[in-house]
Amino acid sequence: MLDDLRYAFRTITHRPAFSALAILTLAIGIGVNTVAFDAVNTLLYKPFRFGASDRLGWIMVPSPGNPHGEMAWPDFLEYQRSTRTFDALAAEQRVPLAWQTEGRTDQVWALLVTSGYFGALSAHAERGRLLGPDEARRTELAAVVSHRFWLQHLSGAPESDWHLTIANRDVTVIGVLPDMFQGPGGLYEPDVWLPLEQSAALGLPPSSLDRRHDSLTAFGRVKPGVTKAEAQADLAGIAAHLSAAYPDTNARRGIRFYPMRDGHPELSAVAPAVWLAMSAVGLVLLIACFNVAALSGHLPETSVTARSSTTSRPSRMAASVGAIEMSGATPIR
Repeated sequence: MLDDLRYAFRTITHRPAFSALAILTLAIGIGVNTVAFDAVNTLLYKPFRFGASDRLGWIMVPSPGNPHGEMAWPDFLEYQRSTRTFDALAAEQRVPLAWQTEGRTDQVWALLVTSGYFGALSAHAERGRLLGPDEARRTELAAVVSHRFWLQHLSGAPESDWHLTIANRDVTVIGVLPDMFQGPGGLYEPDVWLPLEQSAALGLPPSSLDRRHDSLTAFGRVKPGVTKAEAQADLAGIAAHLSAAYPDTNARRGIRFYPMRDGHPELSAVAPAVWLAMSAVGLVLLIACFNVAALSGHLPETSVTARSSTTSRPSRMAASVGAIEMSGATPIR
């Protein structure tokens, strides 16, 4: 073992240019595969880390041309009031907001969430507390920040000084989410969570509360023992009522419930294409290994003509008189 390591070290130092090329080639191949596998695993197979995650599901509003549509705020309130099979409904909306800090304005990615958002996910704060019904009713704006944002901007300050200026409004940071927190949005990582009910105070257009403006990603947690079919039937009944009451906006809107344990429906539809891309990335690593093997001389000479120029004259003479090179023999050190 030690002899092999010493021989490998001598080989690397004897041919530094080749060694650097081989290491770089393998590093690129392995790095690309690692990133691709992590993305595929997160998108398609990684389980959500929520309490009662087997009872959570997305609620989507299909319409002509959009099978996975979003929900309008007034419709969400109607589903929340009328459902019999869910013990929690929540919704989120992604928005970029202006963050004023130290005399300049930066963009911060925010997630506007309903008052029951964190409760539906059974989430817990790493520091402070999370948004709830009280924050939705207050006139003062409150926010929760990601662990990354807290480390970069607030970790050196005491909790009493956790304040942000967002959309020219003073916002009090009341809590920090754990580092590994992942919302139903998957790879999307917002910096700040704010109450959706306070969207008008943030200067967002009134259309965000209009029935014609369907911009909310909704999800719910069914009651224990409720099946997917029962939840779907419950939602369909509410959708029929909304269609009759508001034909101008809801006549062509449906409703679908997708359990999160089955994966996101939009991602499931592209799973074959994702695996095709993953196969292509795997081919990159295979090519990298082939190139390293060829450069190191472990492939037939015809595989890489450059190797022929490095063959010593005595070796060529020996081959010409019938000598056989023992490629599998232990090298002489």
